[in-house]
Amino acid sequence: MHRHVIVSGEDALATTIVEELKTAGVSVAKLTTGEHFDTNVKAELASAGIAQAVAVVCAGDDDAGNLEIALLARKANPDVRVVARLANDVLREAVAADNGPGAILNVADLAAPAIVEACLAYTTHPFEAAGINFVVWGTAAPRDATLREIYGDLARWQ
Repeated sequence: MHRHVIVSGEDALATTIVEELKTAGVSVAKLTTGEHFDTNVKAELASAGIAQAVAVVCAGDDDAGNLEIALLARKANPDVRVVARLANDVLREAVAADNGPGAILNVADLAAPAIVEACLAYTTHPFEAAGINFVVWGTAAPRDATLREIYGDLARWQ
């Protein structure tokens, strides 16, 4: 495989990520380490094509396993984007501080605003990603047209 994404994890999140990547037309290599990290992760990454991968998604529900895969992937291919699921705040911040391309995410931080939005029927919610504050807002388009035709320039181009 070339320019593919390697995904680890056996739960619903990992399965959904694989499905979404395939729907987007991306080739996916699935690590078979699952919940049992007695296998050789380094060998699995090599077998999955880490040298040619565009990204590695560490989506298992075990921080230690995700961290091991993320660090070994980064060591094997310093240019690969590593996206890792880490629930431990201290661990997540330490890894994110010097991680290279990619993201270290907490699923609870990502899901909580959407759950509150659904409960309260809000159409906006703020969030922070990579130290940048964003606001997401949902609305129905008043007519069939492009965003620029409806709302004008949303950002100035230099």
